[in-house]
Amino acid sequence: MQTKELVSVIVNCRNSEKFLKECINSVVNQTFKNLEIIVVDNQSTDNTKHIIDSYKDKRIKYYFTKSHLSLGAARNVALEKSNGKFIAFIDSDDIWEKNKILNTVKKFKAGTGLVYSDVKYFNETRSYLLYTHRKIYTGKCFKDLLCDYNLCMSSCVVSNTIIKKYKIKFDKDFKVCEDLDFFLKIAYVSELDYVAEVDTNYRIHDNNLSAQYLDLFYEEYIITINNLIEFFNLDKNQFNKPLDYNYINKSKFLWKQRKIKEAFLELNNVKSLFFHRLFYSLLIIIPFKLVKLIYQFFSKKNIEFNEVA
Repeated sequence: MQTKELVSVIVNCRNSEKFLKECINSVVNQTFKNLEIIVVDNQSTDNTKHIIDSYKDKRIKYYFTKSHLSLGAARNVALEKSNGKFIAFIDSDDIWEKNKILNTVKKFKAGTGLVYSDVKYFNETRSYLLYTHRKIYTGKCFKDLLCDYNLCMSSCVVSNTIIKKYKIKFDKDFKVCEDLDFFLKIAYVSELDYVAEVDTNYRIHDNNLSAQYLDLFYEEYIITINNLIEFFNLDKNQFNKPLDYNYINKSKFLWKQRKIKEAFLELNNVKSLFFHRLFYSLLIIIPFKLVKLIYQFFSKKNIEFNEVA
């Protein structure tokens, strides 16, 4: 496809002075130049505005919200301001490689709603923790994403045409699943494609994978499914399997926190995966130390117990 189409880059920030300059530099220095960079400042009280004002780049458009908004609501403000044929997202503490946008827009074709790429994770000292080769989703893969969601917001670029056609927005009430809800709606009505390049650097903070975050994720995943059913008028029975996986994963999460009763009760919600329900119910009633020994034994045999996704 043509690579001269306007791309809107959305940067949502709040008190981001520590990492913002590094993020914005990675955007303005893209080899793809036809950008509008929309910075939505969600009531920052630090030097965020001063940092943005220091750039003399006319492509940057700065908006300060009138009140503090949820992340989903702030992203919707940015969507309304976007004029590009494509919309890219980058969190204010993440970093792009210079060919990120160029590599991504080349992948769009008729019917493509979202293109994503590989991600490298690093901590605040710039020590790279791991590189993730994303599970490759191409074409119609709504059902795959339902059961194995692993998209990173800062690696994704979406079609503004698809968003406007189906009136897709971020759910303003979510705390952790606003991206899941948004991308699943796009995946339901369009195709996905993939760039086999590590062009996004995602910064890990101490609270990224906190227990509170995971607990919220499991709860909001159920709301996400209900949103999809209502938004597209779908048969709720087709979501039994992904919901069951969610209940099982939450049960395992509770079990690891030694909340045995709560873990067992969570499995009562499982409707279709009866074998999984039986298996994990048995694991729960086995003493914790014994299960740990069993796990260590099989680990030495190089057998992995992966999270149900």
